[in-house]
Amino acid sequence: MMFFSQKEVWDAADPRRGPPPQRTSQQEGTMNTSTNPLGTLIETDVLVIGSGASGCGAALGAREQGLRVLLMDKGKLESSGCIGGGNDHYMAVLDEEGVAHDAAEDLIKFYAKPLNGWTPAMLRNGWYAHMRPMLEKLEAAGVKFGRTPDGRYLRTQGFGQPGTWWVHIANRMTLPRGMARPVRGGGGAGRGVGGRGGAGRVGGAGAE
Repeated sequence: MMFFSQKEVWDAADPRRGPPPQRTSQQEGTMNTSTNPLGTLIETDVLVIGSGASGCGAALGAREQGLRVLLMDKGKLESSGCIGGGNDHYMAVLDEEGVAHDAAEDLIKFYAKPLNGWTPAMLRNGWYAHMRPMLEKLEAAGVKFGRTPDGRYLRTQGFGQPGTWWVHIANRMTLPRGMARPVRGGGGAGRGVGGRGGAGRVGGAGAE
């Protein structure tokens, strides 16, 4: 079992807990770990459970803010969530010159419907604002996207959307490793301390 806490509260009178853990001095920005009769205790600023695309993005974002981040999943990082599920495209509205329906207003018009639950501000400041930066992060990590003869991204239309918002991933077989690389590079892969059947993995940006 894994315990997470920023303030360890130990009841010395409880024999199941035993004495407080022996802490070791570590470099600033790393995490303190200790063991006790019930498992392993890891002190961190942010705990992210689930290392799919959203979990990895949350971990990287928190790490960029200077926080200690622990990313936890019962499976291998490269096979978690939609990263390991066969994705071969990335959705991005890029404002490319001469491309129809390729602006934030088009994204808002398509998705900001009463039953969708998204407001124009949420779409513009959240989703749209992160599309190109995330595309650049993926390319920097080694993910290769299809290109047209004139050097633009190879994009197609789908799901009833008005524009060609789907960027094709050229090296699909290497995508999981490319997606995992910036997460592991943010502080290294962690250590397995739990999970189902002992197959758990704890890792993440700044995990050690």
